[in-house]
Amino acid sequence: MFGTSKQSEVLLALVRSANLVDQQTLDNALSISGRLNLPLERALLQSGFLKEDELQPFLEAKQMVESGKVRLDTAINALRLSHNDDMDFNQALKKILSVHQKTMVAPSLNNDLTDILLQSNIITQEQFGRAMQKSLQTKILIGRVLVITGDINSSLFISALQAVLLIKEKSILKGEAVDAIKISQQKNICLEQALFEMGSFKTPAVGS
Repeated sequence: MFGTSKQSEVLLALVRSANLVDQQTLDNALSISGRLNLPLERALLQSGFLKEDELQPFLEAKQMVESGKVRLDTAINALRLSHNDDMDFNQALKKILSVHQKTMVAPSLNNDLTDILLQSNIITQEQFGRAMQKSLQTKILIGRVLVITGDINSSLFISALQAVLLIKEKSILKGEAVDAIKISQQKNICLEQALFEMGSFKTPAVGS
């Protein structure tokens, strides 16, 4: 691997883990960075894959991670959500932190979340078992384990959590939540859009 500075290591981890840049493009950027002694962000721009406005969220995430304001995995999830749902990075970060906070103060949401994911066939019993074991070993919430392992993406994770919270607020029924999660996955749309298409969207999104 090409040598990278400490600052570039954080950016590299964000770019690689967010899965928004293909490996060949990343390798080319690393090659340019090493050959021309450029910071990784300049090399990514020079590679032609990212424009300055597309790189900006990565730089914001990098600064927040380096300053200790957010964890690396939280920043990665925010970048994925920002890209998948076409929203501002800071808005995506706020949404994720809000849902994480609600989950931490209500541990039962963790069980409800996996129940919804299983009933909607988003994950299998085998995936659930592996994630449960990893969650017990690492003390990381099972939903976040599923994102880290790649069993679900961060956008679907947020949608599932929102669905659980809406059920608890009695805004939607469990069956509606399961159907909405299925549609959300099939059409790669957010939970609110799926509920709208079903005629079940009655309240603003949780955490918005």
